[in-house]
Amino acid sequence: MERNLNNALSSFSDYALEFRLCFNPTKSIATFFTTNKRLYSYQPTLKMDNKNLAYEKHPKYLGYVLDPECYRHHNKTSLYFNNWHNNRRLKRNSPFSYADHLQLPLSHIEPHSLKSCLSPSEGLPRVHFHFNMFAPVTKQDLIPAHLRQLALESINEILCDAIKIYTDGSRLDDRAGSGIYIENSAIINESDYGELWILSDSRSSLQHLHNWTQVGDKTSISILHNLKLISKHHDVHFQWIPSHVDIFGNEQADRLAREGCSLLTTSSPAITYSEHQSKINRQISKEWNIPPSHHWYAAREPGSFLDLNCDRASKTAISRLASGHTKCLSFFEGRKTFKFCSKCKVQQASAEHILDCLGLSREDLYDSPLLVIDFLRVNNLMDLV
Repeated sequence: MERNLNNALSSFSDYALEFRLCFNPTKSIATFFTTNKRLYSYQPTLKMDNKNLAYEKHPKYLGYVLDPECYRHHNKTSLYFNNWHNNRRLKRNSPFSYADHLQLPLSHIEPHSLKSCLSPSEGLPRVHFHFNMFAPVTKQDLIPAHLRQLALESINEILCDAIKIYTDGSRLDDRAGSGIYIENSAIINESDYGELWILSDSRSSLQHLHNWTQVGDKTSISILHNLKLISKHHDVHFQWIPSHVDIFGNEQADRLAREGCSLLTTSSPAITYSEHQSKINRQISKEWNIPPSHHWYAAREPGSFLDLNCDRASKTAISRLASGHTKCLSFFEGRKTFKFCSKCKVQQASAEHILDCLGLSREDLYDSPLLVIDFLRVNNLMDLV
C-alpha cells in the first residue's frame, strides 16, 4: 500500500512538473482513513520531491484523495462498468440501472483528453473573449429593438481592417448544421488584414472555449490549436451577439445553418461525454414531464406546485398529497400501509382519507392548495404528510 501511494505521488509530481504547477512539500500533509481497527494508528511514510510529508490524523482541510488506479492503464470503475453483464441484479432506478437502460455501456464514446492541449504558462495571449456588449445584458431584460441597437454599436466599434466572421448552428430532430458568413468584399479587399472578429450568438460555446484548461474533446482541441497558430500573427476576438434581432450577418449564418441540417452527411458514430450528458438530460426531462398513471394523480404535469407562493415544506406536503406518496406510506408484503390518522384515530392516513377527514376533496388540492395547507397545520397533520 505504501509503495503504491508513493508511486502515485511520484506520477502526480511528474504531472505537476509537466504543466509547471508548484506543490510545497513543507505545507503538505498526509492522512490515512480506514475502518480497520488494526490499521487505525497506521502512519504510512509518504514522500513528495524526496521529502517526507508530515502526518496528521485529523486534518482540518482535505485537498484530494489519491487513487493509485487512476495512473494505470485502466480505472477500477470503468473496468467494472465495461465488464458488467446483464445477468447481474441492479437496484431499480439506481444510476447504474439507468445507465444500462440507456445502453451506455454499448455506446461508442469519443476519448476525452485529461491533459490540457495548451501550456498554462503560455495560454492564448492574443485571443480575447467578449461575453457582453457595452454593458452586461440578457435577452430577457431588454426588448429586441434595444438589443439590436446595442449589438450594432458593438459591431460598428470593430476596426475597418478587421475580418468579421458570423457563425451559427441549428438542429433539426437528430441532425445538426452549422453556418459561417463572411463578406466577400472583406476577403478581397483585406489581403493584409488586421484582427479577426468571430461573432456568435452562442454564449455557452464561447464560455466553453474560454475555459480551455478544461477542454478535452477532439473538436475543441482542434479549434484551440488553430487559434494558437492564428494568434501568432493576428489578434482574435470572440464576440457574443444576441440572436434573432435582425443582425444581417447573423441572420445569413442562421439561414446557412438551417440549410446544413437538410444535408445528408456521414458523421462519426462516436459521441462526446457532454453529448451523452445532454442526451441523458433530455431523456430524464421527457420522463419527468410524464404524469404518473394512477387514479389518484390528477395534475397535468409533475412539479406544478413549485410555483405556489408558500414555503418549501408546504409545497412538499401538497405535492405528496397529490401523488399519494406521503411520509407515513410503507409497504408490507407488497401492499400499501399507512399510519393511523392522528385526527380520527380510526382509519389509515392515506392521502384520500386525510382530505376526507378534513372535509376536503381532491379537487381542493388544485383549486385551493393554500387552504389545504392551513387545514393540515390547524389539525396538526403535517407530520403525516
